Amino acid sequence: MSYLIRSAVLLAALLTLGACAETKLPPLFCPKIALLDSASDLTRFNGAGRDLLDTSFHARIDLVPAECRNGQDNRVETALQIVSRLDRGAGLQQPQVQFSYVVTVLKGDEVFDQVDVPVSVAFPGGVERVASTSKLVLLRFPIPEEKVLPSYRVLVGFRLTPDELAYNRSHPTR
Repeated sequence: MSYLIRSAVLLAALLTLGACAETKLPPLFCPKIALLDSASDLTRFNGAGRDLLDTSFHARIDLVPAECRNGQDNRVETALQIVSRLDRGAGLQQPQVQFSYVVTVLKGDEVFDQVDVPVSVAFPGGVERVASTSKLVLLRFPIPEEKVLPSYRVLVGFRLTPDELAYNRSHPTR
């Protein structure tokens, strides 16, 4: 499916989700969503080498569209998806690649919740670049009884190995 068609389907799904909300009032709050700088790219290699010929694929998070709504049980719900582009590397040995995103919810500086989002993407024969949209991730935040609104933040990135994180830090792309 082309990137534009996937984007249109995603937008329609999010609008449908919004139309199903229990109440039409705007949500009391919506958490800030950001990419983890050192985990917004993923380069996988097929062995110990780290040059272009050893690269299996490179992935980059492009968008994290999200929508907030008032949910049940005195909660705010945030629905998000992660849109990435993947480039085939010269060292790709299998047409199917697997990886995971990690969605971390912080309340202040404390981890409130963390969700792994596994992904499997195929590179059809002769295709060098593909787009991928994750499954819908639904996060629920309690609305506090006190008048002070909580300071939730949502950080999105790839689930990286220590070697992949070190590679990103030594090869910044953004």
